[in-house]
Amino acid sequence: MEKINYKLANKIKKHIKNSEHPLIIVISGVNGAGKTTLAFHLSNILEIKQRVSLGSIVKTLIVMNPKNKIISKMNNYFYPLSKVDIQKQSLIISKATNSMIKKYYAGGVSCIIEGVQLLTRHLDKQCIQFHIKITDSKKYNKQLKNSDTRNPRHLSEKVFGNLLKVNDILNNEMNLPSVNILENSKSLNENINEVLKKLIINLNIK
Repeated sequence: MEKINYKLANKIKKHIKNSEHPLIIVISGVNGAGKTTLAFHLSNILEIKQRVSLGSIVKTLIVMNPKNKIISKMNNYFYPLSKVDIQKQSLIISKATNSMIKKYYAGGVSCIIEGVQLLTRHLDKQCIQFHIKITDSKKYNKQLKNSDTRNPRHLSEKVFGNLLKVNDILNNEMNLPSVNILENSKSLNENINEVLKKLIINLNIK
């Protein structure tokens, strides 16, 4: 099993401590891709105390706007969603996301933000984005079934197919040089090390 490269992690921590600008990491990917797990471990390894899941913001928006069809679908990717649906949702959630990014950046606070609706085109450029791509559908299916936050009855072939379609839409949106792609086929430690390597390059750390 691959070990976490703490040598790179220490370089990044030193950079964060000495830099006049905070490190703002954004992690996107379909439901159950491993965003929260990755964000949790990165926050511990890099000692970034501020970690935000857009799930709580989405739930608040749904409660506040129960009649808004676009918002009401935000927390449920188990049913068919089109590219237009996701783009509209992204535009709405990006207002809250960009507000956080600007606030943290101005305050010099490093943070990690993770969520499904984080389309690059709508994000503030003061962040480094990582996207978890589903490349191993069997492993993804197993992850969903074993997750405490997922009910196995939702994992019919049709519903699972809907999730993979959302993944395809997100992958097309993330096909940009500015987005760092991770794969669910790799282990957690492999993806953590990939993030560390990409951060070293993006932050121009020697």
